[in-house]
Amino acid sequence: MDQTGIREKTTIVWFKNLLIGREEYIQPLIRECLNVSTVRTRKKSTVVSVTITNLSDAEFVLKNLSDYTFYADADLITIPPHGDKLLEVKTLNRLSKFDLRFSVLNAVTAPGIHPELTLSVTRR
Repeated sequence: MDQTGIREKTTIVWFKNLLIGREEYIQPLIRECLNVSTVRTRKKSTVVSVTITNLSDAEFVLKNLSDYTFYADADLITIPPHGDKLLEVKTLNRLSKFDLRFSVLNAVTAPGIHPELTLSVTRR
């Protein structure tokens, strides 16, 4: 069995829904797994409906670090494997573009350190 990845510390471990690895390897994985799939706006409203899609077998637990709050969700959200999460984001102003920032709580890059994820949202 080739253990080059383990010796060179380029391996990401997935154990009991926890992703463990170095920042430079875990960040690209998370960015490939989670993306903004749909964006819808309500007429004359500052609430934007954003669907985040999880393309992986892992469930993701995210903590909102953005300047925006969610209409129907708390700051802690879960996105199921191969599933979607609809967030209704309160932006306070009608923005054409904004970023959602999250801490990925079921991933660690060092003891007690969770990677961050930024998803760009563009209104259509």
